[in-house]
Amino acid sequence: MLGQSIQRFTMYVVCKSQHEEVALLILKTVYFGSGFAAPYFL
Repeated sequence: MLGQSIQRFTMYVVCKSQHEEVALLILKTVYFGSGFAAPYFL
């Protein structure tokens, strides 16, 4: 469920963002952030 909410939030931000660089930056932050945090939650 957490993964789905992250995907929805990411898609929402990307759709709302006017600047692709900002969207990519947020996407990278979420991707790497969840990637580093996942082992601690599992």
